[in-house]
Amino acid sequence: MRFACLVPLCMLLLAGPAFPQGAQTGGISGVVRDSTGALVPTSVVEIVNETTGQIERSAPAGAEGNFVATLLQPGSYRLDITSPGFKKYQVRGVLVRINETTRHDAVLELGAVQEVVTVEAFSTLVNPESATTGQPINAATLAALPLPVPNYMFLLALSPGSMGEPPDVRAANRGIVDINVNGQRTTNNSVSIEGINVNDLNLAHFDTIPLPNTNAIQEFKVATSLYDSSMGSKGGGAVTLVLRTGTKDWHGSAYWNHRNDALNANEWFRNSAGVRRAKLLQNVLGFNGSGPLPKAGGFWFVNVNGVRARNGLDPSGATLNPILPTFPTSGDGGTSAALLAPAFGLTPAQIDPIALNILNAKSDIFGGTYLIPPRARPAARPRPPAPPASGARFPRWPLLPLPSTPSATTGPSAMAKTSSRGAGSTTTATWPGPLAPPATWRFRAPPSSATVLCPSTTLI
Repeated sequence: MRFACLVPLCMLLLAGPAFPQGAQTGGISGVVRDSTGALVPTSVVEIVNETTGQIERSAPAGAEGNFVATLLQPGSYRLDITSPGFKKYQVRGVLVRINETTRHDAVLELGAVQEVVTVEAFSTLVNPESATTGQPINAATLAALPLPVPNYMFLLALSPGSMGEPPDVRAANRGIVDINVNGQRTTNNSVSIEGINVNDLNLAHFDTIPLPNTNAIQEFKVATSLYDSSMGSKGGGAVTLVLRTGTKDWHGSAYWNHRNDALNANEWFRNSAGVRRAKLLQNVLGFNGSGPLPKAGGFWFVNVNGVRARNGLDPSGATLNPILPTFPTSGDGGTSAALLAPAFGLTPAQIDPIALNILNAKSDIFGGTYLIPPRARPAARPRPPAPPASGARFPRWPLLPLPSTPSATTGPSAMAKTSSRGAGSTTTATWPGPLAPPATWRFRAPPSSATVLCPSTTLI
């Protein structure tokens, strides 16, 4: 919790004016004319950010009455155009899209400058300023479209020319979405956030790229073709994303998205096997806040987001049948570097001592002696071959073959010798028969007297 509070605090303290980059900005262009269609080169154009209320650009129109404003953050803008002898022209709601230049032509009317003509802007279906193809997705669309997890990449396939496999909604919140743009490979795509290249140079996929919370995204776009080098260095799709900024007014919102499996149907295979549906719960909680910094003259924006989920379906997120590998152990259940190294094809020096201490940590939390439950049982001792003589009965003691083999015996009897060793006794027996004798067997008897029942056997 301490780190969760520290991150928004650092964002608040470090908030300040950001220098625009070419890959995550847009622009506005147009021509100023009068009611007869003649150019008005003496007009002055002011571009005001409606979110912050600040004047982003103020410049006179060119000799041909045209104006161009680039490097504008995506959002809604207001145009104020004035010229001597004409009414003030004001248009609201001019949308600037990421990596696009919005065209808006103004027509001035004769009159006093104090008079204002207000016009509502509207978007066009065709962009005459750029041939770049792609579909921008703004914050309103992100908030309106349902998402199984807070991952904006589920919407990448909305751009024409892009195609992706249906993602597994049971999976955890990671960059698991890959798209093919115009038939090219998934590794030919590039991603930039706030103009910064965040591509994984090792995997060339979307698996490990940063994933901002969807409530903190202002707009993103998948450019599919005819974009310049400022947007990407590959031949596939170029994904560009910008984050939300502060506002001139105080704003705050809280949200809670809940997904419950009470209304879900059971999977077909689980249902056919008589297995109940697994848990699939998710809670996405968070809040946004933005406002001005009066003394600093800037703006701030903060977003805190948390995801809590229970997943009994996705093997990568949770599993019903965990499989833990076993490892060799000694007689007391512990292990050592000398035992682990041959089992995993390593040398004892390559075994991490910290990992070794974890394997040898003792705890009964899982109902055993050690914290890591899986323990390989000691190797079973080899069973001796059946004796050639029939009718022999062995004591139920562990048998170990001696390394030496006695000489062949062809007589009808065999001899067993008993010698005292501590609390018990050790008996060595040689089996008779016409066949070659087997190895000599040694077994340890209990402290009481030993009894061996075997035909034609004499104890001395």
